[in-house]
Amino acid sequence: MIVVPNPTKRLEPIKYNHPVKIEYEVQNTGDEPIEITNMGTQCGCTAATMSVNPIPANGSAIFSLVYNASHHGNINKIGWFETGKGQDVKRETVYFSVNVN
Repeated sequence: MIVVPNPTKRLEPIKYNHPVKIEYEVQNTGDEPIEITNMGTQCGCTAATMSVNPIPANGSAIFSLVYNASHHGNINKIGWFETGKGQDVKRETVYFSVNVN
């Protein structure tokens, strides 16, 4: 089973067009490795990576989002990753918000 202990983050204000990295711990609490089959974000200003794939049994990985602010103001973004295939796909979603100066 996949657990993301802190899926929502509020960042300190950042500067326009200065990329920032947001990291989320991802835990596999099961007895078998879990493969990440897909990942993404809601727009091209944010990129997603996973530090380890598959995530080992009773292990963890870091799901990272790199956000390059392309607008000023209060911004809310999401990233996601999936496990499983076909009808067994499960999606985990993470969120962050930030004020861009």
